[in-house]
Amino acid sequence: IAIPNNTKINAIAWNKEDGYIAVGGEDGLLKVLKLDAGGENETGIKSRGLAASSNLSMNQTLEGHTENIQVLVWNEAHKKLTTSDQNGVIIVWMMYKGAWYEEMINNRKKSTVVGMAWSADGLKICIIYEDGAVIVGSVDGNRIWGKELKNIYLSGVQWSPDGKLLLFSLKNGQVHLYDNQGNFTMQIEIFCNEVMLELIPVVGLDWYNGQNGHMHALCPNLAICYENGRAQIMRNESDTSKYIDIEPIAVAMNSSHVIVTSKNNFVVWQYKTPKSSSVTGARAKCKMFHVDDNPTGAVEVIQDLDNSDKVPVSTHSTLDPACCITCSDKCLIIGRESGLLQYYALPHVVLTNRYKISSRPHKISINCNSTRLSVIDVAGVMTVLDISEGVGRPSTTSEGNKLERKDVWAMCWASDNPQLLAIMEKTRMYIFKGVYPEEPVSCSGYICSFNDLEIQAVLLDEIMESPERPNNKDHLIKLEVKSLRDTRQLLEKVGINEASLFIDENPHPRLWRLLAEAALKEMNLPMAESAFVRSRDYSRVLFVKKLKDINSEAIRKARIATYFKNFDEAEKIYMEADRSDLALNLRQILGDWFRVIQILKNGASAPDYLLKTAYNSTADYFVNFNNWATAVEYYEFAGNRAEMIECFYHLEDYKKLESFIQTLPEGDSLLEKIGDMFAANAVNAEAFGNINAAIDLCILHNRWDTAIDLAKKFNITKISDLFIKYTTHLEEQGSLLAAIDVNIQAKFYLHAAEHAFKLANQESKKSDKNLLKVKKHYVYAAHLLQMHKKTPNPAEWASDSMIYENAWKGAEAYHYFMLGQEQLYSGKLHDALCTANKLQDYVDYIDPNEIYSLLALTACLDRSFAICSKALIKLKTLPELSQTTKTQYTKLAWDIFTKNEPKDLKQNKENKMSQV
Repeated sequence: IAIPNNTKINAIAWNKEDGYIAVGGEDGLLKVLKLDAGGENETGIKSRGLAASSNLSMNQTLEGHTENIQVLVWNEAHKKLTTSDQNGVIIVWMMYKGAWYEEMINNRKKSTVVGMAWSADGLKICIIYEDGAVIVGSVDGNRIWGKELKNIYLSGVQWSPDGKLLLFSLKNGQVHLYDNQGNFTMQIEIFCNEVMLELIPVVGLDWYNGQNGHMHALCPNLAICYENGRAQIMRNESDTSKYIDIEPIAVAMNSSHVIVTSKNNFVVWQYKTPKSSSVTGARAKCKMFHVDDNPTGAVEVIQDLDNSDKVPVSTHSTLDPACCITCSDKCLIIGRESGLLQYYALPHVVLTNRYKISSRPHKISINCNSTRLSVIDVAGVMTVLDISEGVGRPSTTSEGNKLERKDVWAMCWASDNPQLLAIMEKTRMYIFKGVYPEEPVSCSGYICSFNDLEIQAVLLDEIMESPERPNNKDHLIKLEVKSLRDTRQLLEKVGINEASLFIDENPHPRLWRLLAEAALKEMNLPMAESAFVRSRDYSRVLFVKKLKDINSEAIRKARIATYFKNFDEAEKIYMEADRSDLALNLRQILGDWFRVIQILKNGASAPDYLLKTAYNSTADYFVNFNNWATAVEYYEFAGNRAEMIECFYHLEDYKKLESFIQTLPEGDSLLEKIGDMFAANAVNAEAFGNINAAIDLCILHNRWDTAIDLAKKFNITKISDLFIKYTTHLEEQGSLLAAIDVNIQAKFYLHAAEHAFKLANQESKKSDKNLLKVKKHYVYAAHLLQMHKKTPNPAEWASDSMIYENAWKGAEAYHYFMLGQEQLYSGKLHDALCTANKLQDYVDYIDPNEIYSLLALTACLDRSFAICSKALIKLKTLPELSQTTKTQYTKLAWDIFTKNEPKDLKQNKENKMSQV
């Protein structure tokens, strides 16, 4: 795709949704192109004859910038294009009736825009300037927030897929993460540039928004590319991948460390610092140990203080390999094949204890306070050890405190209760409190979590039967512990007092919260407050205190119904208590503006602004779904003229917009807004009252049909001269397609036909031309000439008087040219010869070399050697052929006529052939 005047291109952007390509270059050059599929479309003349010629269905130049274009970005969700130049001018373009028009413009004039990005939903744009200024705006042009980042020089920006984060690249190669309000979150650790001896600029930044789905849940979607050719691919902003030099057999993780073990070594990687809870990345502390070592922590502390190089760690094969691993925030335990369990204190990795069991451990797990360790050996026997104190073998003096089970294949400690343990024995799940089990539950699920007296498990076997279409509801199961089930039954069948006694014996925040909510339903506020206190839920304690301060029992009931999300019941209670104000306040908080309107229409008293706000908010709801027709009705109820105008504009109801001109007072800012809408679309131009200005506006927006109609209606004579100059300019620029399109719009079919013939002639001279395409061009040009004859325009005149006589000759020429070759390849040699002979009448349209070459070939194959001889003589006399080509034709004639006399062997055919 050639750019006019060899203008240098600075930016390019592809709209993948609709196929548009935006190209920006020097001196404000901005073009929007669209690739055509190349197929024939019979719905209109233009697509049949014109689009196929260059495979571009759009080639529009956008006027508005005067300096070099720097950044282009598409808003595919709302079909908008945003552009900026080196002076900081930003223009938003919108599509209307097949062309791009300027919608809004902004000029900060303080610094150059170096990056722009729309959020995935297309509702917000982030604009960054070279000097560190950041502006976030809405799709309708309103500014949401702005911020100056001191001493930071930006180079690129991207939104996170959920729109909650902003990623900035800096000129020094760093990448920073901010939240969507402009608050710094963290610096992204860069792995691909290990040695930062010099500043390496970021040249590409892209964060896939997921609109086309993902191959799998963990596929990467964030790419950071550098000038040196290196790129970093990440799954998300917190993707802190780590490469290690050992072959992992087991992995464990706590809130700040990842521990990986092989048979001989283990690596401790501190990926997060506990104080700041921020990911520290590749340059965080990462240490490797041998399982036979006895680390004390002192050496590592000295190394950290001295910033000395790492001491080499042995990787020799041990006689007792590691086989499993587990950790908590306090400790790390590694199991070895001999049955030895090594206890390391964290975070300094100090070997403090060793425990010994009789067989090889297969799985190990620690409870939430790091006091008990459960072990499943290779035989499926599970044992629970007390690791809270003592060194050496675990204490087994008291048989009553020992827990041992057989045929165990999975286990999970509760995350909030150190006494609760869930295990799977064959197809039964047992829940232990200490060493005492509850009644088993039939289940074959894999335990995911154990929290808040509830176990969540997944049925992996069922999922693997159809892994591409898992059903979350059927494959995820939740099981409650016995104390939770018993509490529910006591509350339902006995009462809150008896349930309180039971919970006293089996305390847990979940049970106290259950009791408190049951007390709320019974309006027993002292009991509810006491239970919420014991569940350590401060916000709910405050809620009960506020209930106590309410004198009306009905209002208390309504507030309690609201707590349980029974909003309809709460509204009913408010209305029965003659407190429609509270009912309205409830629906306002919920954002249920439909219900607010209904309550107000039923006679509820409220300030006037509330009904207006309800109408506006309801209209906004419909606007979010592009339901402009319904939205305008509610805006009308609210008397919101500005939004009504916006809705009518989207509905393209220009008659309604024109009616506002008569009703709005002079000087109203809405008049200017309506004028901008008319100007952007060049419709109802007469509404301006200035016909010359209206015609100029139509010409500016390439609406020549409207301009011509206005000129005729108001007897404006100079429009034809200007029109001719414009089409001549397009022709000089090589934009014949645009010239044809403009002439057709203005109903200048003769001029359109002349340009179409020129375009066909250009296509016919290409070395790689498509014969059928060239024929279609000539047919299209002749068809335009026929349209001119049917509806002649007195303002037109033909530059060549022979155009009418030769209208169809080009189409005829290529018709015969294709027909002759089709006959030749189908074996109809004599028919092909007759057709080739006919082509001699069309040397003005087809290269004579091609005509006489075809004639010589068909004559030779048809054994009409006299015609073949004359055709070869004609070829040798063509002035445009090189001497080498003429010599080859002479040699070919010698080869043919030394074996064949130059006579037509079929005399009956000879009489029918005309001499060349």
